Amino acid sequence: MKSLLVTTAALLTLTACASSPNYQEARSEQADGYSEQVIEANRYRIQYRLDEDHVGKAQDYAMLRAAELTIEQGFETFEVVGRSSDVSSETETSPSIGTTYSRTVTRNCGLLGCATSTSPAFGTEIRSGTTRTDQETVVTLEIVLSNDDASMSSSHYDASEVAANVRSRR
Repeated sequence: MKSLLVTTAALLTLTACASSPNYQEARSEQADGYSEQVIEANRYRIQYRLDEDHVGKAQDYAMLRAAELTIEQGFETFEVVGRSSDVSSETETSPSIGTTYSRTVTRNCGLLGCATSTSPAFGTEIRSGTTRTDQETVVTLEIVLSNDDASMSSSHYDASEVAANVRSRR
């Protein structure tokens, strides 16, 4: 029975990871994904970063990582003691400078006939160029791992329930 539960949990984990490319460990400090930092015994800071403006998804993924970390460390519940969300957007427009070329045609007519002359005209033009917008969402949780009853307060969470609920929505 126990091996069946372990196998089922492993398959659910693999399926959940395969279905959502956004949930991953961050490869660097500025990369998408989760990172965690030990603050003191059983106290962690978890951060989830997304390259898009989607606070709800980043919060879900931070909670999922909190639940996974709790289970990995041998605990059943965690308490969220600090929470922050930051969304930033940066727009960059790169202007371009171009040269314009045109010809001026002049026609002068008099009593004895008409004369046509052509002269080139050069100019400089500044165009707006391309616009690029970068958006980033960062959610940070500070959690304390425990085996306390999750119904003690609204800041306590059952790690296995959180993991199952978030994975079912991905």
